[in-house]
Amino acid sequence: MRIAVLNVYSEYAMETLVIHQEGVVISDIVPEVYVSESNLELSAEEGVVQISVESNVRWEASTTVDWISLNPTSGIGAGQLQIIEIQYSANESELQRNAVIRITAEKEIVEVAIKQKGIDIPDTVRKELQEGSYWIVIDDYVATPLNSAYGYLAVEKMENGASVEANSFVFSKVGDYYSLKDAYGKYYYQKGTYDSFDVADTFEATDNFRWQIEPVGENLWRIVNVATLKFIQYSSYYQSFGCYYDERGILPMLVLADSPNPDLPHLEVYPNTITVSYEDIIEHLTLTCNTDWVSYIDADWLEINPATGSGSEYVELKIDANHKESSRQATISIFAGSLMQSICVTQSGFEPILSISRSSVDVTYKEADFTLDLQSNSSWTASSVSDWVTVSPSSGSGSDNPESVNISVSANPSESPRTTEVVFTTGSVCKSLIINQEARPKAGIDDGSDAGIDDWIKDDDELNAN
Repeated sequence: MRIAVLNVYSEYAMETLVIHQEGVVISDIVPEVYVSESNLELSAEEGVVQISVESNVRWEASTTVDWISLNPTSGIGAGQLQIIEIQYSANESELQRNAVIRITAEKEIVEVAIKQKGIDIPDTVRKELQEGSYWIVIDDYVATPLNSAYGYLAVEKMENGASVEANSFVFSKVGDYYSLKDAYGKYYYQKGTYDSFDVADTFEATDNFRWQIEPVGENLWRIVNVATLKFIQYSSYYQSFGCYYDERGILPMLVLADSPNPDLPHLEVYPNTITVSYEDIIEHLTLTCNTDWVSYIDADWLEINPATGSGSEYVELKIDANHKESSRQATISIFAGSLMQSICVTQSGFEPILSISRSSVDVTYKEADFTLDLQSNSSWTASSVSDWVTVSPSSGSGSDNPESVNISVSANPSESPRTTEVVFTTGSVCKSLIINQEARPKAGIDDGSDAGIDDWIKDDDELNAN
């Protein structure tokens, strides 16, 4: 409890008001709940059963199905048995149906599983689904097959009360049950872990692949997986067909797919992105189509063959070499009626390569000639800022094999050494050759040598040795 004092003043007097507030009672009671039954099996007829609940805290009872009502739906935790009356309606189906009653006492939850038997229908009056191809329908929407190993069946609008053959499902008898297969030959089954369908290439002789089917109205069917007891329903929330344990959606209609609409235009291209090197290259596209198609390209360095066609095709794509160092992109657009697919082609830029066999040369003051090997994958040029050096040839077209380049150095008339640079270039790649020439001897001094070229050219190995 906490207390506060409020003083009220007037001109001639003061009144004091004392406020008392009770504190929150913190209980140390651990909630417990006991239910007399954990499973109930009910007959197909309507009826009433009872279960007992005992708890030391307040409890509530609930269920998600509309064919069961509970009375009462809550009680106080008096530590005494309290009776819940369970009233259930008749099951007019021959299939068993299931429900769960949940008793909640604070954090403690106890569930009661309920199974109600289906009615017995004599074979003479039982309506049986005939084997064949059907559309699974809700209103004027039809289920479409999966394109993955599992998932829910999306829907699309029907035209004139029919759909295309690709949206049909084949129901075939397997003993007392059915198999479920789409138009592409994939079998549908249920693992039970989730409410989705699973897909397999072949049928397996297990209850997971078997479906029990019974009519519940005009062309309205309850399709139940024999293993999981989940049945196919349309969920308005997810806007798709799934398999659910309890009644939470709309049962499907099965419409015989005996008069399918003409297939709608279909166009698919793989791959939709292509990345290649700068060289000439041939790529291919797999084009899947059921009608006439035509292609357009926004670049002149691409060629598609054939450029037009009817139906599916394995298309050749010729890509010219990119002689620029920057990458480039182009778009191929393929049209089939109102459908269009785009393919983005990216080609990397040219990668220039350049190498020379020498990076520096030391020569005497006399004129000299020497060669070096140059290799480049594209055209190249050579230049020098000094007029006392001549390069021959001064350009080339590039080759897979090394090219020989001759360097001529004039005699040095000066008594000072000199240095120059020859620059070889291809694209954005440059290589430099440094030429160092000795000074001319001072007047009146002659070294008297008659050195040949091997004596007065110092290569890189000699320099490193010094």
